Amino acid sequence: MGGSGEGARPAFLVRLVERWAEQGIRAAGGAGEAEVRGFEGRRGVRLPAGLRDYFRSVGGIAVDGESPALDQDLIRFWPLEEVSSLAKAWVPAREAERWFVIADYAMWTWAYVVRLSSDAEEAAPVAVNFGGAELRPIADSFHEFVEMYLRRDPLVISPDQ
Repeated sequence: MGGSGEGARPAFLVRLVERWAEQGIRAAGGAGEAEVRGFEGRRGVRLPAGLRDYFRSVGGIAVDGESPALDQDLIRFWPLEEVSSLAKAWVPAREAERWFVIADYAMWTWAYVVRLSSDAEEAAPVAVNFGGAELRPIADSFHEFVEMYLRRDPLVISPDQ
């Protein structure tokens, strides 16, 4: 990826990276602004602030063979270059072209998805998708999703229960 993002990392992302470090997990490193803009342009979306900060400064869990690729709960946060719509993954969910996979559980047993639009100010809720048409809402924003993840909220850690 293109290098670390500019500016101070928001506190919720600092805590995310610290949690991963406690487990021996390395963050992949942030995407450059050109990469973020390229992603947005190719997909016709604008990333909301919290998600943009995440991709610019954290960039997902590193898959480098030196640190774990999954966390203690078998969740993997994806780097920007791997993010794709549910439509591209052939998942039949409603508005599948607007929902983008940002993380998964146990090698795609289920996916954590965010709804994106061409307006960065529009709500960007996070839901769980189990591979079919159902989208189970779990958070109103990426920031809220990360906060729930950090406190190991059952809606994030075991949404199939």
